[in-house]
Parts: sequence; structure tokens; C-alpha cells
Amino acid sequence: MFFFRSFYNVEQIQDRSEKVKITLDTFGRIVDKQEKLIHKLFKASRHRGQQYKNLLESTAKLTSSCFTSFLESRNYTGEAIFDHKEGTLALEITPRGDEVHKDTRSLSGGERSFSTVCFMLALWEVVEMPLRCLDEFDVFMDHVTRRTAMNLVLEVAREKKKQYIFLTPQDLSFLKITDDMRILRMPQPKRTLMEINNDNDAD
Repeated sequence: MFFFRSFYNVEQIQDRSEKVKITLDTFGRIVDKQEKLIHKLFKASRHRGQQYKNLLESTAKLTSSCFTSFLESRNYTGEAIFDHKEGTLALEITPRGDEVHKDTRSLSGGERSFSTVCFMLALWEVVEMPLRCLDEFDVFMDHVTRRTAMNLVLEVAREKKKQYIFLTPQDLSFLKITDDMRILRMPQPKRTLMEINNDNDAD
């Protein structure tokens, strides 16, 4: 036979029982608060995830719409196709009623340069930044395309009231200089005597 002997009297046991109950109730309330907090965090996370998805879709649509609009200034048609699942971007461009080019590499140099400018302008429509720079954006363009591209870029620049910096080795004499423009021409590089001698030797 087994006998258990308690070293506490009834009052002490009741007192300890009350303390344990209070502690248990306290932890119960803490756990309940944490569960509610976790539920709120999950709900907020789902809401933000949906907002991000909506922003992603709306940004892609706006970029594609602006890209199409800028292409039309040269009588091109096309669109920017974003695949968020695959993480890819495809540009479909039709220069002046030509066949659809699903790959910009099949375009001529001038067409590709102009399309790149249009896509860059479309990106600028959805991205806020105080300073925007383009380096030799008019390479491979013929005179007509260069004039169209430059006028388009300047038109967008004036609408946005941002500071733009354009670097180009091309002739800009066709531009009508206004008060909001400043053209800085770098001097011709000085040729060294060694370079001149090398050219003479080559001849």
C-alpha cells in the first residue's frame, strides 16, 4: 500500500491553486492577444500582397499604353508585353504598317534606337525621379527619325518639368533653342603628334 503525505495544509493548497489559476488566466489572455495580432498581420500581408499585384498590373498597363502612344508619333504601332509570372518583357513593334516584329533585333538600327527611346520615355512616365539622363540615344537614326525623337523627348521634358541631360555626338542645328534649353558643345579633342604620325604612316 502506498501512502502520500502532503506537507501543505488545505489553506496552503487552495492558495497555491488560486495563484496557478491566476497565472494560467494571465497567459491565456496573452496567447489570445498574440493570436489576434498574428491574424491581423496575416490579413495585412494578404492586403499588401494584393495591392502590390494591382500596382504591378496597373504599372505594366500604363507603361505599355505610353509606349504605344510614343510609337504613334512616328506612325509606328506596338505594345510592351509584361509577363510577371515568367519575369519577362517583350516589345512588339510594327514600323509604318510593316510586318509585326516580335523581336527588336529584327529592326533596323534607327528603328531599334527610336523604339528604345519610346520605351525609356514610357518608363519615365511611371517612375518619379528629379534627374533624367540619356546617352547617345539617337545613334543609328536617320535625320528625320532623329528630329522626331528629339522633338518627342523635348515635348515630354517640358510637360514633366524635370531636369534632363542628353548626350549626343550628332548635329543639333535643327533644334529651336528656347530659354529652358542649354546646349554645351565640347571642343574637338586635340590630336597628339604621335597620332598624326601614325595616320601618316598608315597612308
